[in-house]
Amino acid sequence: MRNLGIEIGEDEMKQLMKYFDTTNIGKISLNDVLHAIRNGSLNERRTKLVEEIYSRLDQMCGGNESVTLGCLEDTYSVLPNPEYAGGQKSEAQVKAEFVEVWGCSERDAVIS
Repeated sequence: MRNLGIEIGEDEMKQLMKYFDTTNIGKISLNDVLHAIRNGSLNERRTKLVEEIYSRLDQMCGGNESVTLGCLEDTYSVLPNPEYAGGQKSEAQVKAEFVEVWGCSERDAVIS
């Protein structure tokens, strides 16, 4: 979130980690976030945070209120991925898994 320019306090970060880090590895994966969003288990405050993140992504993708899979893939950094950092997976493999999470393969598909 800090990479997107969203500043949050230490207490809020701990709450987010407790909520999203379902694997207890000390990191929040994209899959953790998507799982929470898709299951509709976000309270109002967390929903607003997701909306703010989406708004920032929209700005990074041209500001036309339609974040495409291609734009997400282009802006997605594999550097924090532990399997990439550890040499188990290539950048292409990590990005392919990232794209797969969204359930579509069309670069112009809009993510909502």
